[in-house]
Amino acid sequence: MQLLILALALCLFAHDQFPGLVLADRSWPVLLAIVLAPKLVLTGAYALACVVTRRRLTSGDASRRLRRINWMGGGFRLIGIILYATDLHVGLLVAVRGALETRTGLSHTILLDELLVILPTLVYWGLGWWFYYPIERRLREAGLIRLLDQGLPAYPIWTRWQYVGSQFRHQVALILVPLLAILAWAELIQLGGPAGRQWFSPGAEPWLLVGGCFVIFLFAPLMIRLIWDTAPLPDGEIRRHLLVMCKDHRVGVRDLLLWRTHGGMINAAVIGLIAPLRFILITDALLGQMPKPHVEAVMAHELAHVRKRHMLWLLVWAVALMGLVETAGLFALSANGVRLEQTAQALKLTTVGGDPIAVGLSFESLDSPQALVLAVSSAAMAVWVTGFGWVSRRVERQADSFAAAHLARQRGGETIESQDAQTMIDALQHVADLNHIAVAKHSWRHGSIAWRQDYLRSLVGKPMLGLPIDRQMRYINALAVLMVVAVVAMQAYLG
Repeated sequence: MQLLILALALCLFAHDQFPGLVLADRSWPVLLAIVLAPKLVLTGAYALACVVTRRRLTSGDASRRLRRINWMGGGFRLIGIILYATDLHVGLLVAVRGALETRTGLSHTILLDELLVILPTLVYWGLGWWFYYPIERRLREAGLIRLLDQGLPAYPIWTRWQYVGSQFRHQVALILVPLLAILAWAELIQLGGPAGRQWFSPGAEPWLLVGGCFVIFLFAPLMIRLIWDTAPLPDGEIRRHLLVMCKDHRVGVRDLLLWRTHGGMINAAVIGLIAPLRFILITDALLGQMPKPHVEAVMAHELAHVRKRHMLWLLVWAVALMGLVETAGLFALSANGVRLEQTAQALKLTTVGGDPIAVGLSFESLDSPQALVLAVSSAAMAVWVTGFGWVSRRVERQADSFAAAHLARQRGGETIESQDAQTMIDALQHVADLNHIAVAKHSWRHGSIAWRQDYLRSLVGKPMLGLPIDRQMRYINALAVLMVVAVVAMQAYLG
């Protein structure tokens, strides 16, 4: 889902940078028919599939039917992005901006036009979750009986509105809210820049953009804490034990938070780059339904993200890959007859402290066809998605290894034994089972549960210090630094 949210912002970016791809001047009735009709038809088909699946859960191969409807749900949400791109292509954003200008008399409205264009896609996704809810409720009812039989805490089954709201908070708002904040800040800079009201000089524009993005990223944990339903983890044995783990691993946190999901999610997360703004979140269902050793293993996994500075290195990798693909695009364009001076002008390269910084894109000055620019941009994004996903999955593998090593250290061992790896393997299995996730299901950033479990089995008998993944991550991080240096050097050359 994270990739789909990123795609929302990327489509907006492409819309403004490739105006030749937009088909405008359509009447509102025609435009609304193009925007709404496909979404309504697909929503109806998906709703029917959900009804059929729910009725057949009690007969035959229920797991196969669940896998099929979950696959259909993923396709349903992916098609939403394709329809959203189509909305932009047929001129929805142009029409909305024109209508707002007519109504308000303002030539530019901060974020309102983008929100109105994104809204149909968000409603489309919300309807998908709305019609899936009866299946979710049936699964929760079956799980409730199991919990009562095992004497574990049971939670009231959430209502349909609570379920849909939870999906938006946890799957959409987590990425969309910071992205919209960055977009609003960029629009404010554009409005107040030399091309707007001239509140500041051209040289200040890149610094304001980068500085604002950094502040948003830094304070994103506070936004996430408000978006998600969280509260301080109550005092007790679990809280005290987890705080001892933080102290043992020298991890500073502002607080441990209980992530309230009505028992609907088994998960944990660490958010925040610095200790005063860092929180560790653990869901109510994880604390209530998983044995203490498994809770400890999950906590150790989250602490690994801090101890190994994963958030910082992922940020470095994101910047390095972005800079690499942008620079490669410059070379590709220049190799196809576009002069470097034109390319630099088109990318609005501004020299700050001797280093060129790209602060925006405007391809109107290029002599090359827009198709070439679009192809280069698409290839660059594919490289970024592939590279960042590969690094993220190694980050998860290192965190799993750290958790197994922590368990070995707790029993006084020097090597990871089968019981250490098995505890983490069982914790992952619990997460998959209680969240109704197929262990073979691939995740862009985390990999599949089965892939992670297989790697944990390979650690049995290895010393806690100097694990293979630790060595691999050192190479990966060194490569990220070299990539940043290379990008700066190539940008300086192009400048």
